[in-house]
Amino acid sequence: MEKEVKIEYKSAERFSIKEFIKKIPPVLIPTKRISIILGSIFFLVIIIGLVAVPWTSIFSISSLSNGFQIKLGLPWTFFAMDMANPEKIPIEFKGFILDFIIYFILAYLIDIFVSYIKERFKKTYPAKLYQTEMDKRNLYQGSYKLKNMPEKDMLRNLNTNIKPVKSKS
Repeated sequence: MEKEVKIEYKSAERFSIKEFIKKIPPVLIPTKRISIILGSIFFLVIIIGLVAVPWTSIFSISSLSNGFQIKLGLPWTFFAMDMANPEKIPIEFKGFILDFIIYFILAYLIDIFVSYIKERFKKTYPAKLYQTEMDKRNLYQGSYKLKNMPEKDMLRNLNTNIKPVKSKS
């Protein structure tokens, strides 16, 4: 007679949304910087579009008859102002939505990169508690003076080679 063997697979478990979110590394979670990055990308695209406009031909009368346009947006145009037809709405929604999706993904990737670099920098260069021996001494002197402990006892507890300083009082 064969025994029935029951095998449990850990990967086949069902996870709730909260458990799934807890398993996401904190570097991949977007921060408040993403809105600043997204705004900066939009601002940069608008500046690039305004620089690319041939400003000398705008002020000529022939540009009105030729149908001169000011176009903004990379890679698709999301703002096109037609000088010959000013009644037309200048916003192109298809280009705006597609550009917004691309800019949002780019801002998210930049945010992840900045978070990753910050985390690596913190691991590589941990914060120092004391920069110099004098900082260390001043810190301990203040805490021991609050306890009304003599300076000789303070130095004995510190286990350092700092000589006591004569107090002025």
